Amino acid sequence: MAKTMRQSTLDALGLGNALEIFSNGKMPVTASEMVDKVFGGEGDRGSIVISGSKGIVGAGKMMQLGVRLMDFGVPVVGIDMGGAPDGISFQYQGLVSSFGRKRADEIMTNVVQFNYDGARLPVHLKAFKPMFLLEAIPEILELKKSHYKIFREFSPDIHIRSVTSGFPSSELGVGIAHPAFPHQVN
Repeated sequence: MAKTMRQSTLDALGLGNALEIFSNGKMPVTASEMVDKVFGGEGDRGSIVISGSKGIVGAGKMMQLGVRLMDFGVPVVGIDMGGAPDGISFQYQGLVSSFGRKRADEIMTNVVQFNYDGARLPVHLKAFKPMFLLEAIPEILELKKSHYKIFREFSPDIHIRSVTSGFPSSELGVGIAHPAFPHQVN
C-alpha cells in the first residue's frame, strides 16, 4: 500500500477521490456551489483578500484568482505595505497576453488594492466583507501569526490559508494552500 505525505485535496474537502469522480461521471460539486459556500450567495458575496499582494507570489495569485472569481462576482482585494514594489502591474501584462486587453481590463475592474501599516487593517476593507484570506507575506513565523490575529479580530469567521509558507500548518495555526507544490514539512 502506498503511503502519501498528505490527504488529497478532494478528500480534505469531503468530496471523495479522483477514482470516484471518474466512476460517477461527474464532479461531486460545481464551482458555483463552492463559491456560494465560501463567499456567500449571489448578490451578497464577500471577498477574497490576498495579503502581500504586491509581491511575486501575491500578485500572481491576484491575477489567477481574479480570472477565476470574476464571473462569480467575488471581489479580489489585495493588501500590502505602502512602500512595497508593485508586482500587480507586472502581472497585468500576463493577463493581456493570455486573454487580450479587453478581458484583462475587465478582470482588473474586479481587483481592489489597499495599503496598510502591518498593525491595523484599513477600515474600508470591511465594506468588501472579507471571507477568505490568502496570505503571501514574508516567511517570518511571528509576523505571520500576528497577521492572522489581526485578520481574525477584524473578521472572526474568515478562512485563512498560507500560500508562501514552508512552516507546517500545525506551527502556523492555518492551512496551507499550495498542495500542488507542497513543502516537504507539509
